[in-house]
Amino acid sequence: MSLSSVVWTSWINMHTSTRKLLTLLALTTSFVGLGTGLETLLPSQSAQAEGWVLFGPSRDTTLDYDLINERPNARSVTLRLFMPAQDVASTELQVNYPDAYIGLLRPELVRVYNRRSRQEIPLQEATNDAESGSLRFTFKDPVAAGVPLELRVVGLTNPSRPSIYRLQARLLGTEANPLFRYVGQWLVTIGVS
Repeated sequence: MSLSSVVWTSWINMHTSTRKLLTLLALTTSFVGLGTGLETLLPSQSAQAEGWVLFGPSRDTTLDYDLINERPNARSVTLRLFMPAQDVASTELQVNYPDAYIGLLRPELVRVYNRRSRQEIPLQEATNDAESGSLRFTFKDPVAAGVPLELRVVGLTNPSRPSIYRLQARLLGTEANPLFRYVGQWLVTIGVS
């Protein structure tokens, strides 16, 4: 009698509830194993190399970026964050960042540019709220609708852990009762290939 026939006979003679439990356990462990291995199977998403984002944001809200050095703890890094043109004028820009960037992402490192004319946009004020993890840039004059923006962070130190970090962008309009409008998010890859 072969091993496979012994296993099959034992499986048939097993109680139905035990069989269901073992089947459920086998399926669950295979899905958990698949979930933890996905980050090594699928390439990450960045501006230079398109990849897949599984169970993530839609492609419409993912913004492009350019990072010169993706090594963890790399110093004097230049990070360029791109924003598409918006259909309304804006007076303020807010960038929300994760805890890993606390102390690393400071307003004095950031410049805002008009991507079309390549001119720096003058700021009235730049503030950092490390407690809530947000940078706020108030423009000296409202930025007209239809102007694509670039945030250039020069002299940045990358976070120490390899991961995909989510930074979110919101703009404050010039309406009578302005609200922050969600623009999108950058999925910045550090040390993940």
